[in-house]
Amino acid sequence: MASTSEATIGSNLTSLDKLIAKYTEMGTDYNPGKASQKLPALITLKANAALAHKAVGDKEQAYSLVAAGREAVFAPLDKLVTRCLNGFQNSDALSPTKDRAKTLADKIRGVDTSTPPPPPAPGEPEEDAYSTSQQSYGMIAENFGLFIEILRAEPTYLPGKDDIKLPALDALLATMLAKNLEVGPPLVAYKTALSTRNNIFFAPDTGLVDVALGSKKSVKSDFGTGSPEYNAVKGVKFVRLKKKK
Repeated sequence: MASTSEATIGSNLTSLDKLIAKYTEMGTDYNPGKASQKLPALITLKANAALAHKAVGDKEQAYSLVAAGREAVFAPLDKLVTRCLNGFQNSDALSPTKDRAKTLADKIRGVDTSTPPPPPAPGEPEEDAYSTSQQSYGMIAENFGLFIEILRAEPTYLPGKDDIKLPALDALLATMLAKNLEVGPPLVAYKTALSTRNNIFFAPDTGLVDVALGSKKSVKSDFGTGSPEYNAVKGVKFVRLKKKK
């Protein structure tokens, strides 16, 4: 399901299409004073806005594919850490060390509420969700690295299965860190495309919404409130993004 902002973008594009069609029907009678509101400028604005909207979708898809790969690497971690912790609790480590291992394991598994919330699913469109995702995955990897070092320092941590032995855990951590780095560039590209699109749509005065609303005011001024021309466009709605509280 599209987010509110995505639905708003699509609605505004459709509304500008409607205005362009109405102004085209008016022909030379539609003659606003501002260059940005003239028909050729509106057509160019619509094309640029559509391209910017498509770029966001493309960059988000590229990010989502990489994020899904990272998710696949991190997904088995909770059960793996639980198995490691069970093995460590069976070692001869001192009680305070076992407690420290459990604290880190709880952070990795999300039991400790002081850590960031679990990462959102890949493809979540809100920008804040991506920032939360980065922080969460970074913290998980960091805590997993600390957890491994506690296991490494205890000579009596001697698990029987290869996947919870130190070489396998080190390899997994290296993969996790690499995946976190891999996600960075497409995330930056997505955020850049999002910022560019939002500027094209919502910048004060020059953005699609303000220009389109201004063009309707020009029609209202030139033809009058009760005119057929204004009645043809007054119901075309444009929506601004809600400001974050």
